[in-house]
Amino acid sequence: LVLDGGAPWPVPGGRVSTLYLVRKEAAAAGVEALPLEPARAPGPPPPPTGQTELPLWRAASACDANEFPLALAAAVAGLQTPAAAEAVLRLESLGLVEPLDQARSRFRLSAAARAVAPLDHDSRLEQARQLIRAFSNWPTDPAFAAACLPQFESAFRWAESQAWEMAAEAGLRAMAYASAAGRGAETAAIARALRRSALFRLDKHVLERCERELAWIEGRAITAAGDAPPRQLALGFD
Repeated sequence: LVLDGGAPWPVPGGRVSTLYLVRKEAAAAGVEALPLEPARAPGPPPPPTGQTELPLWRAASACDANEFPLALAAAVAGLQTPAAAEAVLRLESLGLVEPLDQARSRFRLSAAARAVAPLDHDSRLEQARQLIRAFSNWPTDPAFAAACLPQFESAFRWAESQAWEMAAEAGLRAMAYASAAGRGAETAAIARALRRSALFRLDKHVLERCERELAWIEGRAITAAGDAPPRQLALGFD
């Protein structure tokens, strides 16, 4: 029996072992006190060192920390599925990743691992390439493309500041896939994010594609070049 505070509880005609959680100064006389050590925060998990675990750890760190498909991380790391499955078990044993489903196809970085996750430029660049490939080849592997779509936002935020041409291609591919898959909300969100970045860079080609997609979704006419306000980029469509 465990009680949080309170006086001793006698049980007439019986015996009971009782653990009272009280401050030392409030303990009854004659009661044996068991001192508790202060809780200590665990240290950061150790980084992996293996030839397959280290690339997979870098690839996982390049993905969305809250959720990433193992297949994408494996592709970024250049690992085949069996090798990735073994490597992720070792990452899990180190406390770096946690599975999110019984099939062990989706993982996330552990809370402790996020503070020590490496910021690897090459892995992020390769992740953008793999996302472009996934969205381009979605008719042959729609499940993989669907699993990759939640990764787009974080990948795009990084790529637009580092490699605009790659970010633009990833955005256009993701938008085309989401539209073809009938995912209107995601299509609109991607188009708006891509349009904002393209407008900042005066990328007319990307702006035209985004405007066409949004006009179709919102059921409105596309702004003609002559209707554009002064000192703004005019978008002319045939």
